[in-house]
Amino acid sequence: MNELSNEELDQMLENAMETMFILRHDSQGVEQNIHPVWNKDLLVSSPEYQSQVEELMLSYILGDDLEQTKIYLHQLLSLQPSNHVFQLYLALVHYVTGEETTAFSIAQLIDIYALTKSRGKNEVIAAFTPDDDFPVDFPAIIDISLLDHTLLLKPAIQRLCTNIQLYLTVGNHQKAIAGFQQLLAVMGESSELLVELAQAHTSLKQFKEAKKLLRKAIKYDPQSIKALYLLATTHRDLGEYEQAIGFYWKYLKLEPTDYIILFPLALCYEELQLTDKAVTLLEQVIEINPQLETSGWRLIPQIDKLIQIIQEKRVIQSEI
Repeated sequence: MNELSNEELDQMLENAMETMFILRHDSQGVEQNIHPVWNKDLLVSSPEYQSQVEELMLSYILGDDLEQTKIYLHQLLSLQPSNHVFQLYLALVHYVTGEETTAFSIAQLIDIYALTKSRGKNEVIAAFTPDDDFPVDFPAIIDISLLDHTLLLKPAIQRLCTNIQLYLTVGNHQKAIAGFQQLLAVMGESSELLVELAQAHTSLKQFKEAKKLLRKAIKYDPQSIKALYLLATTHRDLGEYEQAIGFYWKYLKLEPTDYIILFPLALCYEELQLTDKAVTLLEQVIEINPQLETSGWRLIPQIDKLIQIIQEKRVIQSEI
């Protein structure tokens, strides 16, 4: 059993997961109708057979059926409980499927020194095992005395950025937030980083935290289109409609042709019972693009009500 902390194992499994996702783009995995039968004697006596099985299990973890992969790996470990490659793959599958406690328990059993000797077998093993470029204590190689964007040239920062993107891709916004916070700690605050961090918070419906970050972002860059739009939307999500209206208009001042924004802006006016203003805005939108009268925005009851008012006005005007 190794003596690594859960924090260290977490970073190592993150590295392996990153590589797993990258390799997945280039691999179709194995056919799902293959149900291998393991030979216990050959696993013990034949290094060639063991290597073939390890390669087969790599193809499985790059596939889509991770639950079936868990079953196969448990079967293999019952036959060869000290196989550190199988232990790594099983820990990784549990980690990717969100079962971190189980993943750490299995990863603690891995003989890291023995696994390091297998680094040349494939990229996943290489990513998990520490080397001179990416030591286990990942944050230690981040130089917090440097606060400019030259840090982006450092391999560790590039890996952290890649991990954040992967977490966003798979919807693990909590881990993405932790990654953004690390970047802010070493690179200092910037409008771009604050906006990205705020967006991750909004994905978790943490609107108050997002609002604080976006207000900071606008102080750094008052003309940040993305910050203004997200801040307006965040205020709307919090029911702060007057503030939302103010930021939507600031956004429109910079992006006057983005007439789609008039839909959420009209929604805010309607929530404040300023129906005439809301109707006027939607009339402008429909005049620009009549097809928007049947857009997905009508799924929102308030918008549907406003468009019905517009249609009724149209009927009355046609009868005059």
